[in-house]
Amino acid sequence: MKQGTKQILSAVLLIASVALILWLTVLGREAQEVTPTVYYPFHSLGSFWKDIQRNGIKGNILGNILLFIPFGALVRIVSGWRALWKTAASGFVFSLLIETVQLLTKRGSFDLDDVLLNVAGTVIGCVIVRAVERLLKK
Repeated sequence: MKQGTKQILSAVLLIASVALILWLTVLGREAQEVTPTVYYPFHSLGSFWKDIQRNGIKGNILGNILLFIPFGALVRIVSGWRALWKTAASGFVFSLLIETVQLLTKRGSFDLDDVLLNVAGTVIGCVIVRAVERLLKK
């Protein structure tokens, strides 16, 4: 595939990924009267960990990570950034924006653990692309 075609396809997929994330986290939700807010990290993860021990992997943890893996991979491809921290920072900013919109519109709950999990997914996506690039160069 030509480099220009790859960039255009990746950009379109990145836009689709962002649209899907926004739909699932904000736009596709109804506003609630009261939404929980967690301003300090690892609060929700502690209760999720207890649930995992009892019931297996909780959808919230896995969902937050999996949702951002394509985002991280596509940001890496589209931006051409070589530094992992730049891709991680983009995931952090995007996730923080989502959580802030959820707080202001009451279409979800503001939770710093969601930001941490989303950044983890972004980093995983970027690392996967880096690994594939290295394998293809060999």
